[in-house]
Amino acid sequence: MGALPERRFAQGTADEPLFVRASLLAHLYLNDAVEGPAFRLVRSATPPRQPISIIATRRPFDAPNVERVYYRLQRDLEPIVAKTHMPYRLDMARMDRYRALFLSPDYVVDGEPSYEPREASNGLSTFRAIPVESRYRFLFDDALYFVMTFIKGRCVEGRSR
Repeated sequence: MGALPERRFAQGTADEPLFVRASLLAHLYLNDAVEGPAFRLVRSATPPRQPISIIATRRPFDAPNVERVYYRLQRDLEPIVAKTHMPYRLDMARMDRYRALFLSPDYVVDGEPSYEPREASNGLSTFRAIPVESRYRFLFDDALYFVMTFIKGRCVEGRSR
């Protein structure tokens, strides 16, 4: 898959669903131990090696309204609370897995995904150009994490927004 649109689409495919989940509850760890510094995945208007300029939106899948989005890791300085603590290991093995799922298969992308709420809120529809096997494996690999975000999320607390 050498074409630029497919590569950017695939990178967004791994980043965007992870961002949607991670922006809600995840504490990202860069090694096997759930110790040490935790990080958050944020959307920034600035590239690496520049101060992070967070793109604030109402929902994590809303249009960022900038020319280019950079997914950046930001050190999470907030105290960790058990009710909302969702550790997520983000190491080289996981990055290799994402590359295998999203950058290795050959597929064609017709255009950038839509940020219209009806479309963007449905990741399966938004990223339908990605092979079914890759989408399935992405969800299956992290099934426990996805379920735990619902258990620890707002819906269980009685809030839907």
